[in-house]
Formats: sequence, structure tokens, C-alpha cells
Amino acid sequence: MKLLTVCIPCYNSIMEMHKAINSCLLMKDEVEVLIVDRHSHDETLQVAKEYEEAYPETVKVITTREDVPFLKIALEHSEGLYFKILQCFDYLDQPSLVSVIETIRDFIRIQANLDLLVTDYKYVIPQEKEKRVSYKNIEWHNIKAFHKHFQIDLGSVIIKTSTLKKINTDEENIFYNELTVYGTIPYIKSMYYLNVPFHCYGTRRKIHISKSNSYVDLM
Repeated sequence: MKLLTVCIPCYNSIMEMHKAINSCLLMKDEVEVLIVDRHSHDETLQVAKEYEEAYPETVKVITTREDVPFLKIALEHSEGLYFKILQCFDYLDQPSLVSVIETIRDFIRIQANLDLLVTDYKYVIPQEKEKRVSYKNIEWHNIKAFHKHFQIDLGSVIIKTSTLKKINTDEENIFYNELTVYGTIPYIKSMYYLNVPFHCYGTRRKIHISKSNSYVDLM
């Protein structure tokens, strides 16, 4: 079994996808890469298939329609113990990837349950100063309300795959990016914070929600 599944949703992503995919291959023996192509009109699917052919034990390609939540489809094919979403224009920090895999191994070795692994993340945007968002000053043993700029972010979470699969599939909006973070809260019994900048945003985040009241309904 792979320790970590990295899901990379793609749509006309030929210019960005290489960096995202390649950033997962350092630990290819422990990482499963799911490339979810949403009926691209460029060569995205062709390139994804080339990666699948080159790394058959690591890369798996799935196709789906634009109107189908990619996460819902990806979970049906995921074989990793833990699950992370990586947008095609982002990438994984390499030293942090090693630390994440070693941390997961440690929890397995001591037979301790871990539902949620939280890491820092950073913005690495061309022609802008690199910015790291860190949770190190949060009192994790006495958690109170987070400041608004320290909300748990999609890029900061690695969730146990079996925990994600417990989400109520009747609520389709749960499967849209940030909503997934909050949708899993009722199922999280244990968590661990790892002080490394794992997720690297290559562009400014944009939150897309199918209904404007989705967050309120979920809360």
C-alpha cells in the first residue's frame, strides 16, 4: 500500500502540470499520483498518459466530466493510506515531502491513529517575495478560535483516506476543495502538526464554490 495519494486535478494544464507531477516523484515508492483530467482540450491527457506509462507503479490517470467533483472520483480510485489535493499550478516542497513520509511511517510504526496531518504552506509566486504561512505559534493543546488569516487551508491538510471516505456523499458541495477541510471535521479524532512548508502555491488561491451559501450551510 502507498502511504500517500496526491490527487492532481487538471484541465487544459499542459503548461503547469509537469512541475506538480514531478514534485511528487522523489518518494515515488511511497506516493501514488492520481491525475484527474476533466476533459481537457489540449494535450493534458496525452502527457498524463505518458507519465502513467513511465511510472506505472506510481501514476494513475482518471478522466471525468467538468461538472463531476474530481475528489469524489479520485477517492474511488485512491489506494494510499493518506490523501492530499495538489492543484496543477502548485507543487510540493521536496525536503518537506521526505519529512511528511517519515512522519507517516513513524505513526504506523508506533501503531498510533492519525486522522489529520497539518503542515505549513507557502506562496512561491513569480516576481513576488516568497511567503510562508505557519501554524507553529498556535497552542495546539488548547485550541481556541483561529485568527482569520490562520484558518486551516486546503494546502495545509493531509487527511487519512478512510476518514475522507466517511463524508456524506449526499452533499455534493462537500467535494469542492476547501469545503472538504470542514466537511471532515466531525470525523477527525486525532491530528498532528508538522512544522514544514509542504504545499507550495504557485499562484494566488481562488475559492470556487458552486453555491454562495455552501460554507454557511456546512457550518
